[in-house]
Amino acid sequence: MQRCTSYEVVAGHVPERVRSAMMKVDRAGVEKLSEVRLRSGRAVSYVFPEKIKFLTVRGQLTDNPESAECLVVRACDISECVSMLSHYSLHSCERQLKEGCFVLKNGVRAGVSGTYSAGTHILRDFTGVNFRISREVRGCADKIFTSAGLASIIIAGEVNSGKTTVLRDICRVFGRYFKISLIDTTGEISFQEGGEVTSDIGVMTDVICGTDRADGIKTALKTLSPDIIVCDEISSEEDVFAIIGGIGSGARFIASVHAGSFQDLLKRDVSRKLISACAFDCAVILKGREYPAEIAEIRNIKND
Repeated sequence: MQRCTSYEVVAGHVPERVRSAMMKVDRAGVEKLSEVRLRSGRAVSYVFPEKIKFLTVRGQLTDNPESAECLVVRACDISECVSMLSHYSLHSCERQLKEGCFVLKNGVRAGVSGTYSAGTHILRDFTGVNFRISREVRGCADKIFTSAGLASIIIAGEVNSGKTTVLRDICRVFGRYFKISLIDTTGEISFQEGGEVTSDIGVMTDVICGTDRADGIKTALKTLSPDIIVCDEISSEEDVFAIIGGIGSGARFIASVHAGSFQDLLKRDVSRKLISACAFDCAVILKGREYPAEIAEIRNIKND
């Protein structure tokens, strides 16, 4: 059976009136698409690295969000979309509704906006859905492998700069030669679903999903004897302690963090503490959202 593209995965989780227009769009025109956004009362928007377009009822893309031809999202469309994301069982998706995020096939991530209910802190009264398109870019980590080799690496990039894409390819390249433990909290790096990994993440890569990074790191160290532990979007004190503890156990780490430059890395508490503790040998800085998964700089920071 032929595997669905990420675009088709998105189209499979929107109401029929939206899906019909989406499937009429020229596929050559959405190769670099990064997001499909549905907002109640506004036109469906297609976000590209260098521009934003808006979907018409005829399946064309226009620059004008106020065009009479634009497909305007209704409140009921958003409700139906969230019902589809939850497989028509909202009560069974409490975790996703607390985090405001669903992860679909191919690692597509659907972020949901709305109102958090008092007390339970669960989203309701949904107002929008943002589908982030995942992709594999084979070879984007080759330069990192040849420059850094078996080292601990921190990868910095702004939103939509391709951090997850680079980590996926790092697993593929490094996983040919080293034992990798990928802490994939949501499954969007490995495209993991129902115990099946569908992205190319390397022949010696083990995947831990469904838990937070700190616990995943501890599990990997205890049971999988990794050479390298890979994790995405480190952000908490627990992540810092787990990484420092892992390095003390002899493992190396490759991790990403939200930061647009090396100076931004030093401003963030989490990354500054790890760099000060000599947890990483080098930093990889990505170019940014206009050049997703492209490297701007590889910097030796062990002796900085």
